[in-house]
Amino acid sequence: MKKAIIFDCWGTLFYDDINPRPLDKFAAKLGRTMKDYSYLKALEKNLMLEKCEDIAGAVRNLISDLDIETDEKLVKELTGILENMRKSDKIRPYPKTLETLKILKDKGFRLGIISNAIYPDFESLDMKYGLKSLFDVIVLSYEEGVIKPDPKIFKIALKRLGSGNSETLMVGDNLKDDVIAAEEQGIDSLLLDNENKHPEFDRRITSISRIFDYLR
Repeated sequence: MKKAIIFDCWGTLFYDDINPRPLDKFAAKLGRTMKDYSYLKALEKNLMLEKCEDIAGAVRNLISDLDIETDEKLVKELTGILENMRKSDKIRPYPKTLETLKILKDKGFRLGIISNAIYPDFESLDMKYGLKSLFDVIVLSYEEGVIKPDPKIFKIALKRLGSGNSETLMVGDNLKDDVIAAEEQGIDSLLLDNENKHPEFDRRITSISRIFDYLR
């Protein structure tokens, strides 16, 4: 019997309603894509492990980690993308997200978020959608100094939720960081594939409203 559900945030519950999406545009400037896992981890290491007050400095460190020659024009362009992203009002919940979360809350499930996030993006998201009233536990990479798939971040969430591994379900859009990482900790997981990127994967749903099929 599941008592708690942990969700990833970006790409699972919310998305940037901009084309191209800011982080895709950012990656393209560096000759990378967000599908490149090694690039993603370098990005998270430099921008999501702590409160990123000095964006330009973090961008320079990322460029260095990627073995790209530092170019101040490029640094300025990349910094501008991140600063504009912080000001964006185009963050949207996927269909049925808020409605389903409220139903789960009313049914007595303890709800948590584990998010690899750039400061202060989550704060602005909370102000707009009132997430702290929906979620019992919110674990953010820049507050804890750890990023998924590190087991520590899952252990932090479980401890704060007061839920055992077998009593918890992890839901996310990233196969490695959400689904496989949770399974390796003995936590059942479910791929929420809003954008139908992994049709080959069995244990997945394409809408959060289908989560009830896995909670019976």
